[in-house]
Amino acid sequence: MTKCCGWVLSCPNISPQVVYPFIRHQKAFSICKHNKKHIPSIVWKSCQQQAEPKIELDVAALEKSRAKYFREKRKLDQVIQSKRLEDVAQIRETIEQLTAEDPLFLLEKKRKQYDTLKLKGKHDEAQQLWKEMKWLKVRMPQFLLGGLWAGKTNQQSVETIQIYYQDITLIAVKTSETQQGLEKGEVAFQCDISVDSLVDPEAPGSDLLRLGLERVIPNLGGIQRFNAQAQILVPVAIGESQSAPSGKVPVKPQWTPGELIVIDERRIVFVWLSLGQYVLFEKREEF
Repeated sequence: MTKCCGWVLSCPNISPQVVYPFIRHQKAFSICKHNKKHIPSIVWKSCQQQAEPKIELDVAALEKSRAKYFREKRKLDQVIQSKRLEDVAQIRETIEQLTAEDPLFLLEKKRKQYDTLKLKGKHDEAQQLWKEMKWLKVRMPQFLLGGLWAGKTNQQSVETIQIYYQDITLIAVKTSETQQGLEKGEVAFQCDISVDSLVDPEAPGSDLLRLGLERVIPNLGGIQRFNAQAQILVPVAIGESQSAPSGKVPVKPQWTPGELIVIDERRIVFVWLSLGQYVLFEKREEF
């Protein structure tokens, strides 16, 4: 067992890249006392002195880091367009530092390495990477949302969904019976929990969104936002010679843009962007 910066690495031959960033007692440690290697220290925190302390994601720090990442990305596009090539290297270095401290970017990098090793038949190395990917996933709440959830709609009806995963795609299936809306068993929404789906924390309307969330969620803290898709019912156009049965307007499911907001392992918010509505879902125990 190799002890490094207050917690134990399970593999004595583990590479320095597996020493993931964290903050202990809210103070950042940038140098590992065991091997003198620089360790990014922005998004993980630990508040125990045990041999294997509980290491948690510092979502507030992560949100600020991602906001800076998106600002630097916009700045990079601007300097490339203006042909200020002398600034490109510096901005790219900043972006590289930010992504090196972000567990989701680390996971994406390891996923690509894993696929490459599998193609080359290097199964032992691929298996080690799989363990590292699993280590990252179990410390990110967006990968721990499987199960039954319930939330109240604007009409005060209770909607329940069952969340499961297909690789990195989160899928929420409706499990409640309601007079309006999708039928039970339909996919309510889905979201790729990936780098490409990240929403800029400072995107237009973010202040209003946070203000609305803070009204219903005390001590909101940091959040993670992902672009998603949702199904809604829309009217079906019928010809003049056709009539709707029982005077009801026929409807059909249609995909529309949405946003998944991950607060923690037991609270998420889904936003139907085209409708301007959102629902706070809370985890429910399954019996």
